[in-house]
Amino acid sequence: MRWIKIISITVTALAVSAFGLAGAGFMQTSPARPNDLTDVVVDFEAAQLDEKVWSGTTGGGVSGSIRIEILDPPPAALRGVRDGGARWQVIAGNESFTAVTRGKINSFNGTLVMSGLVTSGANAGAPVEVRGQIVAINPQGFAGTIRVVRP
Repeated sequence: MRWIKIISITVTALAVSAFGLAGAGFMQTSPARPNDLTDVVVDFEAAQLDEKVWSGTTGGGVSGSIRIEILDPPPAALRGVRDGGARWQVIAGNESFTAVTRGKINSFNGTLVMSGLVTSGANAGAPVEVRGQIVAINPQGFAGTIRVVRP
């Protein structure tokens, strides 16, 4: 009976040790989602300059300035939910990047949800997700978050 206990403890210890090593290897090679600490989260606030250009500041993960260009602005009379695109230029020294996105623009509630890719600068090629909201009417203000998803 004593030998069975020793063998059982030894097998259990080996299994725990092997699992621990496998778990450590798994943790090092598999990124966590959706709250990966390596993602870059950029908060922004911008004011409308004309029907397709916005300009403002960034904070959070990257402090600097932002220029947003709506790539296909709707006619002034068009209201509702529509597909649209935008170019996001974050100017922040070595952390600067440009992203191009497509998604939904909702003029009823003033929201925007888009996704795309960083096309140049820091993290070029990385996926990007943008969420925004109109926060002021006259002059029009816009605020939101850009998330650069790093591998």
